[in-house]
Amino acid sequence: MPTSRIRESAARCSAAQSCDAARLNTDSRRSGAGITNTLYGLPDLGFITLGDLAQHTALTRDAVDIRIIVDADTGFGNELNVRHTIRTLERAGANAIQLED
Repeated sequence: MPTSRIRESAARCSAAQSCDAARLNTDSRRSGAGITNTLYGLPDLGFITLGDLAQHTALTRDAVDIRIIVDADTGFGNELNVRHTIRTLERAGANAIQLED
């Protein structure tokens, strides 16, 4: 990857994980644990909301031109909430969404 592209990508990053992914030109993985640790300095104990995850996904989408894989944990609730989670993260720019069962 040309040095100028690395610098350009790194300058637009909003979090260290995004910068690493941009530099390596690979997937950017978003997870509740990573966002909670990075933004709030807290352990992964369910502190973030779907809005937090969607906002961080959108910020990452604006910063990098690579695939974004979002770990949406259990989808923030029941079946209806999972549907809403998927639609929200798709609108935020996620290319793939990982859910736990």
